[in-house]
Amino acid sequence: MQRRERRQGWTRLAIQAVGGVAATAMLVTGCSGEPSDEGATQPPVTPETSAPASGTPEESPSAIEETFADVEDPATVRIPTGKVPGLDAVKAWEGARVDATTTPIGAELFLGPGRSAVVLLKSYDGLSARGSGEAELRYWRKRNLFTEGPVEVMDPVVVDGQQLQHARGSSSLSLVDWFVHAVEGLTVEVLFLLPLDFSETEREEYIAQVMATLEFE
Repeated sequence: MQRRERRQGWTRLAIQAVGGVAATAMLVTGCSGEPSDEGATQPPVTPETSAPASGTPEESPSAIEETFADVEDPATVRIPTGKVPGLDAVKAWEGARVDATTTPIGAELFLGPGRSAVVLLKSYDGLSARGSGEAELRYWRKRNLFTEGPVEVMDPVVVDGQQLQHARGSSSLSLVDWFVHAVEGLTVEVLFLLPLDFSETEREEYIAQVMATLEFE
């Protein structure tokens, strides 16, 4: 019952934000790399080959750079995060209307008739949390109420030093991007609903402007 109410809450705010229509559609792929086998013999050691082979920067969390560190125009409208445990701060686009009275909380920027940019934020803890971003991603791909069709698994992003899983899709009304940061006992979700006529550049810009302001507790 609790999960059903949570999903209904997300859907209700999304419907209100995009002008009274329900949730959205999507495509999904995933990719992973595996280390190659070592040869039977080792090449001579040269300045080019003398680097240690213990791992790549991608394998070390401390070596991962902030994904949205170079955003030129971060969002400026503060969204109160009191109803989102685990999230300390986030901002929405200039001119956006903020609604922090509902769950999820969110903001909508009206762009024209039938066109809005929407961001929704929610967290949950205890038994409702699935313990990891990968587990949350698997569940969202199958059960979310915002996409129609398959969901595309994107590369993870790093925000405020934390890794977030990222999935993408669309509906008949919106482009959908979902981000999740999850640890044992706590999950934080960020969802974007953007106009279908957005170019890929516009889509990435609107997402980056908000994600650049995200701070975790």
